Amino acid sequence: MRLVALLLVAIVLVAACTTPTEPSTAPTVTTVATGSPTPGEAVRQLFAALDAEQVVAVEDLVIEDQVVLMIALEGASASEVAAMLERGIPETSEELFWTSFRDTFPRSTGEHLADLIVAEDSMFTIEEVHFATVDVSFRAEPGVSHWIVQQVDGRWKVDLFATFGPVVALPLRLWLATLPAGPDTETVKAAIARQRPSLLAALQRQPLGPIEPGVAQQIRGLLVDVGAGG
Repeated sequence: MRLVALLLVAIVLVAACTTPTEPSTAPTVTTVATGSPTPGEAVRQLFAALDAEQVVAVEDLVIEDQVVLMIALEGASASEVAAMLERGIPETSEELFWTSFRDTFPRSTGEHLADLIVAEDSMFTIEEVHFATVDVSFRAEPGVSHWIVQQVDGRWKVDLFATFGPVVALPLRLWLATLPAGPDTETVKAAIARQRPSLLAALQRQPLGPIEPGVAQQIRGLLVDVGAGG
């Protein structure tokens, strides 16, 4: 999947240019009702669940609407995305997305997800939404990547839009431009608009490294496109 490859390339590039932090304990698979008790545990559990092919556990550790919107970039129609936003992601689509991520990661990084070292970093708030930046270090190679998690109903979930906003903003704008006017497209735009705090977190914390002015403009332009300010 093209999007997954882009996300992983971004992880590798930022990790190659950043100094690693202190390691924490090895990841373990723990399925919870929704989210994790701490930011670092959310990332550890996500990696371990993916490595163990436990898609059900993955669902509890991410924000579903964000996964829907990322799946949309692989060529879904407005009606298909609106249906997923309303009724949930079909099992086959979700398995394909996460399996592709899990299988592509070792080829892109030389390491397995469950082998990564996770250390918690700083917490911050944007528009009354609580976030935390979590540092993720490779074991075999120097460097660290950064993931952002969001607090949802008192628990922590990995925020894909806050982490990968610089990568997905332009593809989302291009995809939106192809959608016909109508209620399904408005539903899609509303779902993107709800990600405003996450996209602002990407701009503020720049987890993939310094954001170039053109990329920042694409993120703000996406917000304008969906009526969520700039």
